[in-house]
Amino acid sequence: MANEVINIELPILFSQKSLDQDQNISRITGASRQYFKRENIDMLLDNISGSVCCLFLRTDPIDDVTSYRFSIQGKFEIQSISSGGWLVYDKFNSTQPRYWIPVLPKDRRLDKDAHIIEESDAEITGLEISSDHLSFIISGKNNLDLIIFEFKPEAYQYLDELLDIKNIETMPIFLWGSHTQYTRPANLYRYLIHGYIYDTRFAWPNHWKICSENDAHALYVSLCGMQGCTEKKIYGLLKKQIVLSVLDRQCDDGSWRHGEWTGHMERHFRLHCSAMHLLMDALDEHDDDTIKKALKKAAGFISQQHDKLDCGAWFYHDELEKSEEGMDEAPFRYLKSNAFGKSQSNMLVLNTQLDTFVALTRYCRLTGDRQYDELLKSAAVATGVVLSAHPADWLYRPVFKAIELTLLPTDIASRLPVHMRIIKRLAWKYLIPLVPRIKQRYSRLVFPGGYVDRELSLNIFAHDYLSINLMDLLRYYRMTLDENVLSVALDTIRFGQRTKIWERWQELHGKEYASGFWTEALYHLCLLKPDNRHHLWLYKSALFLEEHDHGFPPSLLGANCEAIPISEQVPTPDIGEKCIRTINLSVGGCREFLFINITRKTVILSPGHLNAVRDLTWSSYPFDSAFDGLPVEIPAFGCFRATSRPSLYSH
Repeated sequence: MANEVINIELPILFSQKSLDQDQNISRITGASRQYFKRENIDMLLDNISGSVCCLFLRTDPIDDVTSYRFSIQGKFEIQSISSGGWLVYDKFNSTQPRYWIPVLPKDRRLDKDAHIIEESDAEITGLEISSDHLSFIISGKNNLDLIIFEFKPEAYQYLDELLDIKNIETMPIFLWGSHTQYTRPANLYRYLIHGYIYDTRFAWPNHWKICSENDAHALYVSLCGMQGCTEKKIYGLLKKQIVLSVLDRQCDDGSWRHGEWTGHMERHFRLHCSAMHLLMDALDEHDDDTIKKALKKAAGFISQQHDKLDCGAWFYHDELEKSEEGMDEAPFRYLKSNAFGKSQSNMLVLNTQLDTFVALTRYCRLTGDRQYDELLKSAAVATGVVLSAHPADWLYRPVFKAIELTLLPTDIASRLPVHMRIIKRLAWKYLIPLVPRIKQRYSRLVFPGGYVDRELSLNIFAHDYLSINLMDLLRYYRMTLDENVLSVALDTIRFGQRTKIWERWQELHGKEYASGFWTEALYHLCLLKPDNRHHLWLYKSALFLEEHDHGFPPSLLGANCEAIPISEQVPTPDIGEKCIRTINLSVGGCREFLFINITRKTVILSPGHLNAVRDLTWSSYPFDSAFDGLPVEIPAFGCFRATSRPSLYSH
């Protein structure tokens, strides 16, 4: 039956009567997910309140049958809305459900492990709007994906929140996994695909999209920030979907599989830890037995994923590291080494050692589970030994002084004296390729001048990971208060300030994202060590992100529960100015905000804008003197701080 059109009545799909009673159901407090199949259509139904449901619909490819007509009976109309997507409603009948389609239907090709191999917009081949029905026809050659919400009349309030979008809700937010931007509620469904959160990139080396708990966590933190700022309940519903998506992907052994590099669905442990952080954020907000059980399983799994160094436990970066056979399948070259007594296949990756320690420590503190205390003590010792290893300073000092020249932005490097430009070129051409071999002989990760390397054994020089290392060092310091670690982090910041390495990243294709993590790191520094200089660095770094269209990291909205427990969070004020970006540095009883003008014109904030912060002490860049009085005039690309702190000082 070539070109047959299959007719589907949308309201029937949302009816519980269409579901088999024995189908799988996932539940958390206040939400559930149910799976069912109708002929050649797979469906997931998220019931995220008693009157709001989200349907993920995916068709199977069938020979000669490529078109589907979706119909609703009634006088329905379609309206594009500012939250993104389209509202489908019957304006003459207030008893009818209303529907929200956040993104266009997609035509996707997937492999057996649900990697997305190809993706394009589905073809909309027909649209009919009449006095008694609305229908649209979509066609594609692979799997057709459609996402649609149903809001019953008693849930129209949530639609009102979507229709009344505020400026702050369209602020671009830099996501930790894909390094892309979330800009409005409908953007969530660029990532949330048929029930799972995906990276939006067709990433190296296989050029397929994988599921990403990094982005899931970033999206969750972003929605927490928006919920606090706007007090909109719709964000609470969307957050439940993210939690369901992460729980749904957890394996029986407590892990999450990814298959980023091979066809064996190998696990990547930074993504695993992001899943743990997301679930801990959710548990910090609401007690839930399902989340507790998932976290317990996740902690049990990750606690086993470590190598035994002479000095203690070192957590693996990914599953391939656990054997030389696994590493032989990896898409990169590595150098075998037994440095610090490690296994030869262990790359000794710093950021996942720090991140796993933070995740497991946070889990123990949040849940009271103390069974991993000895493991964490061992890991802390190993971290301290590796960070303190300083062999061959006589060699590394001149080597990294020369390499530092290669990390200068072009406008600075071009003004170097001739002899230094020669040294720079020699360092780029000869020294950098030798660094992995030198590290194999004289093993260390922290180098003279403040540079901290990503790992020990890969045959690369990944300087874009410097910002991730810095972020994780400061997160680790929060958990341990180890002053030696803070000293390493501060040296790294001074290295960055000296080289302006974020400008160099911006010049190099594929490394632009690193400046987003640099700003995230400075946010953590400002919380841990409030200081005028640190605030200046954060302001300048955030403005740099805005100038280069990266978006602000999610934590800057003040709702990252790892950094600030939910009981100590203060909502970000919405001052109603689209050209002002706000950084929320509040914690506990202290309120503190940076207001940054991202335009080339002066912005005047009247008393009406500042009702939420009018009782705070104000200072302008460089934050060295306070003033009283309104209105506030923020010059082009300028910054003002409003704080309840008695004073801040520079060391």
